[in-house]
Amino acid sequence: MFILDNTVLSNFFTIQNIDLLSKILENNVIVPSFVRDEFYMTKRHSEVSLPFPLQEIESSNFELFKRSFYASSYRGLHDGEISCIYLAAIKYVNSTILTDDKLARKYCKDFGIEVHGSVYILALGVIKNLITESCAELYLAKMKQKGFWLNENITVSAVLKNIKLKK
Repeated sequence: MFILDNTVLSNFFTIQNIDLLSKILENNVIVPSFVRDEFYMTKRHSEVSLPFPLQEIESSNFELFKRSFYASSYRGLHDGEISCIYLAAIKYVNSTILTDDKLARKYCKDFGIEVHGSVYILALGVIKNLITESCAELYLAKMKQKGFWLNENITVSAVLKNIKLKK
């Protein structure tokens, strides 16, 4: 199961391809309600209908988790990222969080939660033959052009090689 964060949603929105994201992840994804709320806070997102199942989180449980999260010196994340970590740590253990937020990725690793981002998703699209590798690289270039900051060494090709090495 994948748990989707706003950074990835926003990156695929910028290339006008939420549908591709949905096809790549199939029915194996949820969006926490806090992520949905964060996504819709951006005015240009207000007209988009997200094609993913939503996961509501009971407020009292989330607030308790958030307090313990902060008490453990984990700071700097929004409720969207924290709700992804909450779901992966408590409700959907062994799930993978999909985020491009650098700090959230660091905290996921601290918690032992598998984490990937937009480049990995594009690589999955290539593996599933939904897009070509060159198309995936073009989508990535467009994401970067629209504000997605990423080390230039991280490419879809490099991620594909890494995935193949792990098999």
